[in-house]
Amino acid sequence: MFGGLVQTFPNDAYAIYRVADNGFAPPAIRILQHRAYEKFGAGTNLPEIRVHHLVIYRNLQAELRRGVIASALGGFVGALAAGQGTTAPNGIVSSSVDEKVFESLGAMEYKRALYSEQENPGKGSVNVIYMETEIQRKKVFTRTIAPVKGKDTETPLATALETAIKFHLSQY
Repeated sequence: MFGGLVQTFPNDAYAIYRVADNGFAPPAIRILQHRAYEKFGAGTNLPEIRVHHLVIYRNLQAELRRGVIASALGGFVGALAAGQGTTAPNGIVSSSVDEKVFESLGAMEYKRALYSEQENPGKGSVNVIYMETEIQRKKVFTRTIAPVKGKDTETPLATALETAIKFHLSQY
């Protein structure tokens, strides 16, 4: 289900990667569309879904640096989350995102994969998933942070994506 990592970033972003768009089979966007279909129903009642962002980062810095960058940027990274989020039993944290803060990081894209101590208290490696969609003229932008390592019975990135999609669609 999970493919390769694609984009690497400058040295100060060591161990942060952007997961390839084709890193899933079926593709992540197709999974999102299917879950929306399940939520909103079939046939002519299905609203148009515009996907503005669906990007997945893998941040492996914690294991390598033990949170040095995350601690230094914790306040700024914390500003990315616009509202109260939810924490799933498996340690996955989802929240709404401030689009302006997200866009302001475009020149330093790797910073989108950083996290605050509250989002990752265990300081383990994480996947960071951003989704921004528009359905019936309502825009929703969410961020999900999930541990890279999971239980032996699950595929952590697939679980993270499903949890991210579930939270995202619950905002509609």
